[in-house]
Amino acid sequence: MDSFEFVQIPISIVLGFAISEILAGWGHQLRRRNEQNYSTLQIVACAYVLMWAFRYLWVQWATQPEAWDYGLYLLAAAPAIVLALAAHVIRFDPTLREHDQNSQYERSRKPVCVLLALFPALLVARVVYQRGGFQFQHPLIPVYLFLITLAFAWLAVSSRPRDQWIGWSLAWAMQLVIFASFNATLTLAPL
Repeated sequence: MDSFEFVQIPISIVLGFAISEILAGWGHQLRRRNEQNYSTLQIVACAYVLMWAFRYLWVQWATQPEAWDYGLYLLAAAPAIVLALAAHVIRFDPTLREHDQNSQYERSRKPVCVLLALFPALLVARVVYQRGGFQFQHPLIPVYLFLITLAFAWLAVSSRPRDQWIGWSLAWAMQLVIFASFNATLTLAPL
């Protein structure tokens, strides 16, 4: 086992917790679909966290550095921890009654959006630490990550449903642009 595989195991376990939280919540929603309404904003948020969890696993594998140190290990694990926390906070709670699902999203929206606003900053910190400077595969990647951070900061402070839909739509659009445009490896692709 090389050093990357040793580092990837705990990161994969943490991301596995995030993925299982989301999927278990969706399973509860499907099972109780006739008993409880669900918040579509909560489903959109869960799907966003799930997409980033899968994507971060792929990016980790595609961009393994040649040498690891403890700082790089912490910067590689921090985004996984943030995603796992966000997944746990936003997950569907089967114990709530029908009218409480929208209020559950409202209670969990702010901490989840703050966590998701931190996620791009942690990705940038890892690039800077790993490469010894602000070197990205494409100059627009930091701009997109900054815009995603702004979108989540806006989502954290705005409580109007229309603003929530606009914010999540912007976050999804920027995420898809990043995934589709930049060699499908986000910020950490080899130069």
